[in-house]
Amino acid sequence: AEGDILWVDGDDDACDDAGSGSSAAPFCQIQAALDDGSAELIAVREDVSDDYAPISWVSGGSATIVAVEPGASIFQRTATEPAVRCINGSTLTVVGMTITGRKEGTVTGPGITTSACTLTATDVNVSGNGGAGISATGGTVTLTDVNVSGNGGAGLVASAGADLTVRRSEFTGNEDGGLDLAGTTYLVENSLIANNGRTGEVPPVGGVNIQATATGTFINNTIADNRGNFVGGISCGSAASSLVNTLVTRNVLMGSVSSNVATCTVDPSSYADDDAMLGGADGYHLTAASSCCVDQGTDTDAPADDIDGDERPCGESIDIGADELCP
Repeated sequence: AEGDILWVDGDDDACDDAGSGSSAAPFCQIQAALDDGSAELIAVREDVSDDYAPISWVSGGSATIVAVEPGASIFQRTATEPAVRCINGSTLTVVGMTITGRKEGTVTGPGITTSACTLTATDVNVSGNGGAGISATGGTVTLTDVNVSGNGGAGLVASAGADLTVRRSEFTGNEDGGLDLAGTTYLVENSLIANNGRTGEVPPVGGVNIQATATGTFINNTIADNRGNFVGGISCGSAASSLVNTLVTRNVLMGSVSSNVATCTVDPSSYADDDAMLGGADGYHLTAASSCCVDQGTDTDAPADDIDGDERPCGESIDIGADELCP
């Protein structure tokens, strides 16, 4: 270790997994730094051309993995194994990494699997995995500014008592739906769940499935353009699940039948219809024509910013959805 940091750089000719992990003589693989255990902070160098092998953090200890250049480094996994596994009461923080399985053929593993783990992911991209993007069983999972996209399973599956916090994150283009929450406590805010569900064979719920055993707060989110064969947008196992300041629009059953909400209580501060007049570069931001949503939310318990980090409110009141329109 060099001070409190272990270095990893698979492109460095001097790298050695049996070495010291210094900046001058870094480890070749992230797993070697975890196994070394002499420092909690692992710095992964930028511009790495070779993919890093899967990692498994099972010691019960604490580790932080940071990309020196956000998104520049990639975990690679094969077959059914996840790219990242965290279990046995371990604590893992991941910042600025891309986690991908390069989804192809029969590769079915998830991007991240946790069990009784405390996982904190910030500015992380989880994409192209054959299975779920993130699968969490129990433990605590905190996702901030995370992009979960193009995975073969659901974007996020959380169960068995997981304590889940999701802020300013995007779940898009996942084949088996956006979020599936069972037996969890959750806070989901300022997040976009869009364009999930296969084009052909679609999952039961395209956007968000909150089962009756899950409880929490769902506020200032946008659920749009998802496809399901039971409900396209969001389904709740109990009417006790309430949507606050949430925009649910343009979701469909397999085919083209509008299908936005099933069972959930739609708070008067939310909007569920297909004429929200969204726009912007990604097609999911409010526009001046979004009269349904601009200044129509409730300030009670609303987040202080939006999905882009813009301050709320920008007008007379909080806007509905993940985006706050600031002229």
